[in-house]
Amino acid sequence: MEEVVKMLKKVRKIGFKLSGEKGMSLIEIIIIIVILGIALLPLTRLSVGNVKSGTQYLTATKATCYAEEIMENIIADYKSDDPTVGGYSNVINNWGGVVTNPAPPAGMSGRVSISPETTFNGVRYSVVTVTVTANGIQDVNLTTWLVR
Repeated sequence: MEEVVKMLKKVRKIGFKLSGEKGMSLIEIIIIIVILGIALLPLTRLSVGNVKSGTQYLTATKATCYAEEIMENIIADYKSDDPTVGGYSNVINNWGGVVTNPAPPAGMSGRVSISPETTFNGVRYSVVTVTVTANGIQDVNLTTWLVR
């Protein structure tokens, strides 16, 4: 704003202002409007950019929450004592592929991939990866190991 005031003082010195008159001339008002218009253009672009990035962050947050929900269900089934849904073998045999339960949020899809069983230092395990895909963001991946 200080720059606008300085510019107005310069304009008055040039002689646009009629001597003895109080207030602002039409030329001064037009100059102020032009300067404000030039200054506001970048600010409007910034606010539009903020809205777009805010939408992307919201989508990424929803995708992350959905991936966490899937992973929590897998781990709950893995730790369950119910032999019809629980345990390592049931998870390995029943969780691979596209996830429909829990239902994905609009515009998203979830997929579970389970690696073949591997042995390391006598411990047998499989790597489970949950991938959530949504428009406008990178895929969200969560990975865990399930030990037999």
